[in-house]
Formats: sequence, C-alpha cells, structure tokens
Amino acid sequence: MRPGSDSMAAEAKRVASANEQGRTPSTTSAATTTATSTTNPSTQSAVHREQNFQDAVSQVQPKLEQDPASITEEDAALLRSREVRAHGGSAKGGVAATAQKQVAQNQGATNN
Repeated sequence: MRPGSDSMAAEAKRVASANEQGRTPSTTSAATTTATSTTNPSTQSAVHREQNFQDAVSQVQPKLEQDPASITEEDAALLRSREVRAHGGSAKGGVAATAQKQVAQNQGATNN
C-alpha cells in the first residue's frame, strides 16, 4: 500500500528522490518554485502540478476537518482532478477519495 500523497512518508520520498537527483526538493515555498524555474520544463511542470494539488488540498482539507457537511461535488472534483494531474492517479484513502466519500454521505443525508 502506498502512502497518501500528503503523508509525511510521501514527502520524505520526494525529498530523498530530489536529493539523489541533485536538485532542490519540491516544497510549497516560493523560493523553491523560483529555484526550480531554471530547471528543465518537465521538472518545472511537475512542480507546478504538485503545487496546484497542494493548493487544492489546503483549500478543501480544512472544510473536511471542520465542517464535512459543507463539502461539495465541486470540491471533490477539484481535488481529484489536481491529484490525477500531479500523480497520474488518485490514491485510495487519500484526500480526494475522502472528499468524494463525504459528498456521497452528504447527498445521502439530504435525500432521507
């Protein structure tokens, strides 16, 4: 089973991989994004896709934790779209899957 893309284990793998390749690990800091903008386009694109995913997570995850009934289909679709773009697929049990499950629960609650 793979760790969720937002887990500490996944972040450690990204950092280790970046270190092995002799580049700065991708993080959410602007300095890192600026540093990687001088690398090849495919690396830059991957960094941007990951940043877009992390931005979506930071937008929706607080709603999941604090007010799960407010999660919308659009929230879940945004997370899934960004996760697929960044990682090539959606992780089972990840934040996008959790959001989609919450939407289904919310819709079931309103249909009763």
